[in-house]
Amino acid sequence: SKTFSRLNQALRFIHNAEILGVKPFPYINEIDVPEIPHLATGGIVRAPTLAVVGDNPGAGSGDPEVVSPLSKLQGMIEKSDGRDVVILTQILDILKRMFEMFMIYKSSGRQNKFSGAPGYNALFDMLVEQNEAYKDTHDGVSAFA
Repeated sequence: SKTFSRLNQALRFIHNAEILGVKPFPYINEIDVPEIPHLATGGIVRAPTLAVVGDNPGAGSGDPEVVSPLSKLQGMIEKSDGRDVVILTQILDILKRMFEMFMIYKSSGRQNKFSGAPGYNALFDMLVEQNEAYKDTHDGVSAFA
């Protein structure tokens, strides 16, 4: 970073300074700047590590990052017998299909009446059904909460 670069430049100046032909600060050295990994695309950490997290472009708008021990994640998946993954995958599939329908409906020139698009009600009903299944195993908390 520029800050450490400037600081090290000043420390070099002090280290090399001479007063009456004597270098009184030979013990002043530069500071080693650690490499701080950015983990927006993921990563595995096997020891205490300083890292930047939450740096993916969507972290603040619907695509948050997970920072958790693998054993805890595995435990959460095992606790649900994989049902959560299945349910959330089905919800995501339904949302994608609804979005595709919306885009097709919108590109046809129709506006503000998406709820009347063919198949919309069936997809919406499936979405509600899957969310209810998710809530049943999560103390009534919605998958969208």
